[in-house]
Amino acid sequence: YVVFIGRVAGVYTTWPECKAQVNGVKHNSYQGYPSVSEARAAFDVARRRGLTFSCSNATATVGRQISQTPMSSADLALGLAFLDDDASVAIAPHGHLWYVVFKGVQPGVYRTYNEVVLGTTGLAGAEHGSYRSREDAIAAFKVALGEGKVWRLM
Repeated sequence: YVVFIGRVAGVYTTWPECKAQVNGVKHNSYQGYPSVSEARAAFDVARRRGLTFSCSNATATVGRQISQTPMSSADLALGLAFLDDDASVAIAPHGHLWYVVFKGVQPGVYRTYNEVVLGTTGLAGAEHGSYRSREDAIAAFKVALGEGKVWRLM
């Protein structure tokens, strides 16, 4: 298991160890992997990209929204920028869902829920959705951009 957001982010080899790091921690994020080596690789890549967070108490400290900026169809490339980066590919479990952040720190299409959590937690009005395919997620993001329903929250 990899604990991305919890008491102590890291790699854990048993469910009880993992559970102790996330149980009772609001906004936690963790994922099981088939092998310890895959879990370590995913954790290392996530840590390098800033996608891990350790909190000693039961609530991860999150930011508050102070402004919002609408995005348009011209921002499509920015919204797809993290789809195939090394961190997303390494972290995503086989057969994963696809996610769209419509309102958050960095709206766009993502492979992992961990990325969504880090970009939406604690922000009033944040919105995201999940999709079974990459194509469906991209299509939903494009439609929302065209309809003016995508906002960057800061």
